[in-house]
Amino acid sequence: MEEKENKKIPSNLFEVVFEMISTIDEIDKEKGNQEKALKDYHNKSINKVEKIIKG
Repeated sequence: MEEKENKKIPSNLFEVVFEMISTIDEIDKEKGNQEKALKDYHNKSINKVEKIIKG
């Protein structure tokens, strides 16, 4: 019985791992958004369309 209890993962560890994964996911999303913005910035045709739309 004691062996099973030793193999349990503490809930605190789950919380820490979950927070780490959430943070990494947020960083990845932000990096993707920044890369998209850079691609859009360098794509002149998109910039022209945006200027026309904005008026």
